[in-house]
Amino acid sequence: MRMKTFAASDGIELAYREFGAETRYTRLVVLPFKNHGDDDDAYLVDGITGELTNKLSGIGSLGVIARTSAVQYRNSPKNAREIGRELQVQYLIEGDVRRELPNGHEGTI
Repeated sequence: MRMKTFAASDGIELAYREFGAETRYTRLVVLPFKNHGDDDDAYLVDGITGELTNKLSGIGSLGVIARTSAVQYRNSPKNAREIGRELQVQYLIEGDVRRELPNGHEGTI
């Protein structure tokens, strides 16, 4: 397993783990992102995770595990290698979300 990163738009850098499974196309899963904000922001975090999953699903060379299958790993004690093997994916995308106010303070708007 290797950790890789790539730059996405708007200065966002995504990190992912690569697994050695042989497939005809790249298989990946977007794991539920972690909410580091208020509980009221959970909808935002789930929305970001869902939107990323949907966008990646539109790329023909990718096999993206459905969000409904990935959500079972929210707060899972399993490590990335175990999840990768169970889902038979080459890559896992993980993320953290914290919403900030325009003045730099954390919280809800």
